[in-house]
Amino acid sequence: MDKKKIILILSLLIVILAAVSIYLITQIVGGTPDYECITNGEAAKMVLALEEDFESLTYQEPDSAVKDYLKAAVDKGIMADCKAEDNLTNKNLLHIMKYYGVEQSLFENLDIKWKRKNRAVSEENWFVIYDYIREYRPGGSIALKELTIVATPGNMEGVPAWTAFTDDGVYTFYNLFLDGYMDNRILAYTRGQEILALKEVVSTQVVYRNAWIYEGNSNVIKTYIDGIDRIFYPEGLSSEVSGVLADIHLAEGVMTGIEIKTDTINGKVLSVTNDYVEIEGYGRVPFDKDYRLYKNYGGFSQIGYSDILVGYELQDFIVAEGKICGAIVLYPFEVQDIRIILRNTGFESIYHESVEVTCDGDFYVMSGADLSNVVTLAAGDSFSLESDSELIREGRIRIAPVKNTDKIVINTIERSQGNPAYPGFLEISADETGLYIVNEVNLEQYLKLVVPSEMPASYGVEPAKVQAVCARSYAYNQLLNNDYMEYGAHIDDSTWYQVYNNTMEYSSSSQAVDDTCGQVMTVNGDVITAYYYSTSCGHGSDIAIWGQEPGTCSYITAHSINPDNAYVDLTSNEAFYEFITNKNKADFDSEFALYRWKTYLTMEEINGYYKNKANVGEITSISVIERLAGGSVNQVVVEGTKGTYLAEGEMSARKFFGDAAIEWTNNNDKTFTMGSLPSGFFALNPVYEKNKLAGYEIIGGGYGHGLGMSQNGAYQMTKEGYSYEDILKFFYQGIEITSLY
Repeated sequence: MDKKKIILILSLLIVILAAVSIYLITQIVGGTPDYECITNGEAAKMVLALEEDFESLTYQEPDSAVKDYLKAAVDKGIMADCKAEDNLTNKNLLHIMKYYGVEQSLFENLDIKWKRKNRAVSEENWFVIYDYIREYRPGGSIALKELTIVATPGNMEGVPAWTAFTDDGVYTFYNLFLDGYMDNRILAYTRGQEILALKEVVSTQVVYRNAWIYEGNSNVIKTYIDGIDRIFYPEGLSSEVSGVLADIHLAEGVMTGIEIKTDTINGKVLSVTNDYVEIEGYGRVPFDKDYRLYKNYGGFSQIGYSDILVGYELQDFIVAEGKICGAIVLYPFEVQDIRIILRNTGFESIYHESVEVTCDGDFYVMSGADLSNVVTLAAGDSFSLESDSELIREGRIRIAPVKNTDKIVINTIERSQGNPAYPGFLEISADETGLYIVNEVNLEQYLKLVVPSEMPASYGVEPAKVQAVCARSYAYNQLLNNDYMEYGAHIDDSTWYQVYNNTMEYSSSSQAVDDTCGQVMTVNGDVITAYYYSTSCGHGSDIAIWGQEPGTCSYITAHSINPDNAYVDLTSNEAFYEFITNKNKADFDSEFALYRWKTYLTMEEINGYYKNKANVGEITSISVIERLAGGSVNQVVVEGTKGTYLAEGEMSARKFFGDAAIEWTNNNDKTFTMGSLPSGFFALNPVYEKNKLAGYEIIGGGYGHGLGMSQNGAYQMTKEGYSYEDILKFFYQGIEITSLY
């Protein structure tokens, strides 16, 4: 055999031996290339995401987060000790399965050689087992989502580290590699807004639906897609476009097509849900599943459906195939009217079994999907509607006076003045629960029926001015909150917002509204939410009473409600007891009935009133364990023979101690009853007889939450010469009085 043949044979033998060696090594040690395996660190993150305390594991440094996760998984006993960067092995996989009670026999069909403990686990097999564990554990928060990756830090400047913009919002993706997946549709494990792992690429062809095009021509298109600006280079775009909605098609990251949408409708928004928008003249128009809403003033941004303000015409809706695929809000909000959903008699519900209305002048009844069916009724005539009426099935019904100065009377509602009469117009709608009524009225006219409902007209014009500015500021923010948008309203007419039309209009209140027309309180140009309440105990609280950080509402501070306007530390039981058991004549509320109130309850009575509420057996003691600024109770502990009950928060404590059968004595030594405590400003004074706890004296003060303005305090201040501007600046720190219009 010649030399060349010998060399060739030897070379082939070497190649064969090498291949066999590699095969044997991979079968014995790994079995799967590293790039197809899951690391211990990656697995640790995914299993920890199944645990309830996942959120408590914070990232100090993203690069070290996986090691932190692995340590936590080892400490919990989920995984055995190992290196984060090494591949997950069969040995550690079995450890994880044992922790979650998963039998190995369930996965005999997988290509796993279980006896080879050090063999690396493939991603494919890991995902099968992880999916089983994820579904097996009830109450898990892991979701498997399809996401289109719009931008990542490695592809776009300005994108924060470890952050991905997607068609489902912004996600973090610590210690994953997603830069190579921009303009790809992926399937990923997520928890909240974090991508835990990439399972697979679904498609490299994507469509960015309803993107906003700033400007475009045959060479370049500048767009806004799901929170990020993108630039594309089109092929075949023959004309310039700008300010339009479009579907943009990509394949392998290259733009392959564009569908521009230009059909628009506009009109007054009558209601909004996550399924549709009801637009005057069009009825209910459904949202496309991939709709996008944008704001195009004061800076361009993407908004949500809850930002579509009912009762106003601020946007153009872009439609395609009978659905809203997008909207662009063109104009800033300028307040004019407010829409109030009217509760039934007693303010118990927004629903009415039937409605009967009349008017002191001629009035219109408009019906049909576009309100085009109009009937005119004469003054004194009545119009009735039942929840099963055929007429209401056609859509909402609008009732309006022929003359704007006339009012619509609702005979099926009772208020303190009898059957209430409403300015503006009414709309009646129905759903499966019943009828509901919305009153649309000019904001200033609304206030003329709020101010006397919230503050006695007998107090005069100056206190009413204080109330008017507070009520206008409060209403402005509640209008923007859009709470009742699915019903086509901003607020209701109860104490949940501001009491509206519970009493007739008075000249003094109306004059106050006119004298302060358009005035609101602002801080740094923003209208404040002007909380107010009836009566103070001599000291107010801050927003912490509702579980918020005090700094989030800087204009409401805890201070004394007297000329000192000073903070007094009343957070200890001793300090508050001394405060509440004494009366300070300088306090602006000191002469009012609920400035102070008290009662005494024996332990037998306490068990009679509160035993079932606490559910701790026989009550043996009650104590306040936490007070907030101003002394308001935040936590009360009730001890019993069978356990402990914690009443947490001001409202929880007020409801717990309230009972309509308990008789209280007020500041004027007169008795009264109330279903809940007048305020959270109270002390518990244990009374002993022969060294045995006999009962508690409950001593408190004020009526209401204690945030912002005391209405009775403001009234007294006007009697002492304070102007309404002085009073507002006393109760709300750092505010300016400015005009909306």
